[in-house]
Amino acid sequence: MIRLLKNMDLITPFRHQRAFEALVPRAGLVGYWDFVRDAKDWNGHNYDATLSGSAAVAGGALQLGSGNYASIAHNSAFNGLSSGAAISVWINPTSGYDYDRILVKSNANNTGWMLALDSSSNHAQWLMGNGSSWGVNLVSSTSLTDGGGWQHILINIAGTGSNQTRMYINSVDEDQGTYSSNYADSSQPIRVGRWDFNTSYYYGDIGPIVFYGRALSTDEITQIYNAQKGYFE
Repeated sequence: MIRLLKNMDLITPFRHQRAFEALVPRAGLVGYWDFVRDAKDWNGHNYDATLSGSAAVAGGALQLGSGNYASIAHNSAFNGLSSGAAISVWINPTSGYDYDRILVKSNANNTGWMLALDSSSNHAQWLMGNGSSWGVNLVSSTSLTDGGGWQHILINIAGTGSNQTRMYINSVDEDQGTYSSNYADSSQPIRVGRWDFNTSYYYGDIGPIVFYGRALSTDEITQIYNAQKGYFE
């Protein structure tokens, strides 16, 4: 695994918090999990992740694989995306994945949302359910590839209008979709690296996850990417 934050093991929690505040916009921030020393929510809302199986945190990454994942307890703050939301995550998948689940807030009844890697196209997909299908608000990347090293994904939902949901790969806007009023919220926890329905997993490393309860501007999206990318070199 690539070591991300070379000097973070020496940083005290107080200095760690100050560094975090300098990296990402604070307005509308719901949760921030950087996986430097633990799976704590550094935003202070106590949405801490719990690890299962042999999932491990090391040097700014969550190490996952078969049977290994993390969970963030259900909270209404992770629903209601139609009023605006943004989800940022760094991924470093191993080669040969088979529709790996990166972030999932759903169960078997097609409610909630999901960010996954599609084995048929080797690209990322964002899906939202309406209670009967995943055909709601589907957007896909065009450049993210299997085994391509560390890559940044950001889903930005600005509202329910046409093309108001966008997927950014390494700060580049790659696809747009229209948020549907038929979307159904889920009361399930957020799984990092697993979908409970068919027990499918993500293989590889996941870096910082940032969740906002509002849409971000293009400048803010670029800010997050530029502020964090240096830690992955």
